Amino acid sequence: MLIAWRHHGTWMAGFVIAALAAAAPPMAQQPCLTASKFGPTDQVGALNNVTPAKTLAATKLVTRGKAYGLGIETNKDTPAFPPRTFSVTILQPGQAAGTSLGPTKTTYNDDIITGWVGIGSQLDGLGHIGVDNLYYNCNKAADFAMADGLKKLGIENVPRLPRAACSSTWRATSTPIS
Repeated sequence: MLIAWRHHGTWMAGFVIAALAAAAPPMAQQPCLTASKFGPTDQVGALNNVTPAKTLAATKLVTRGKAYGLGIETNKDTPAFPPRTFSVTILQPGQAAGTSLGPTKTTYNDDIITGWVGIGSQLDGLGHIGVDNLYYNCNKAADFAMADGLKKLGIENVPRLPRAACSSTWRATSTPIS
């Protein structure tokens, strides 16, 4: 067969190659590895599974009243990916040399925080981390990550979460803020 091509010229070889390429099955497009099983507009992932019925069922699983801390202290020693840093400066504004404020002689300490909010405990939306600029549910960084904020997959999409176990501990150990 190859000999016949040589006799008819090189144009025949090009024709046969083109015909074979057209007859071959098309290469399947790779599925997006971050696609959501909840559909193309999903922005909360597995939180779609948190329903009122499942929350109520979960309360029946509690057998002890043990509380768990879900946060960590944030300070200069908190581990962080470079170049992130965190520092706190404590000042007593308007109270130089031990003076106080007003007729009540009020004194107070105030905090100046310098740092990255991505240090320590945080709750992020699904736009926080991706792989090779591809984020949850096939979203490309260039399409939603802007300097003034995320246009998709931000924390504002996270629904209210059950916290009954946490709130009773909070009330018992914390002073309300008014």
